Amino acid sequence: MQMPKYSTIPTDLLKAAKELPKQSVFSYVNKCSLGYEYFERARKHLKTPYVYIILSATGSPFGNIVALATGDEYNHASFSFDENLETMVAYNGGNGISNPGLNQEKTEFFYQKEDAKMAVYRIKASKKQKQKILDEIKRMDEEGSSYNVVRIVMKKSFAPNIKVCAQFVYELLEAAGLAYFEMNSQDVMRMDFVKRDGNGVLEFCCEEYLKNLI
Repeated sequence: MQMPKYSTIPTDLLKAAKELPKQSVFSYVNKCSLGYEYFERARKHLKTPYVYIILSATGSPFGNIVALATGDEYNHASFSFDENLETMVAYNGGNGISNPGLNQEKTEFFYQKEDAKMAVYRIKASKKQKQKILDEIKRMDEEGSSYNVVRIVMKKSFAPNIKVCAQFVYELLEAAGLAYFEMNSQDVMRMDFVKRDGNGVLEFCCEEYLKNLI
């Protein structure tokens, strides 16, 4: 496991601090970010038999800070309806592109360090279960969202749609009856999806260094 170099932490903190004015842990700062095309694309994958959990180590400032605090190999969790990750979504800090909260993601956005990588897993899901997940994403998108930037130091949310990435993915699984371990969603960490899979529900698909994909 490669942790962020201590020499990069001051730079990461400065970069993260510049993003703080966009953040809010008390109100929603992101709304209707996904758009009509995202939901149409997702609907095309409702009949396929899996949903996907993506764990990644991207090299983003917030990600490096999380990795240092948790010691986890992967510091971000995303969700997708399809194996090509064309419908990948997550709660994130916006990465200087979008407002913090619920956003669509693309693998090229992840490549912020030479050894950036991701691991992809899948879970069997019916069309009905995938529709429940899509409905839940649509609800959050329409109501608004924010990224819970204080989650590292305080496990509390001031509004239902203020979350972190792992909480978001877990609650999607819960909504569809696919959660394979019991835990308070606010306590879920990225690596819990792997560490708590005692019954082998997750199917490993691949691990990729992102420089090989772009």
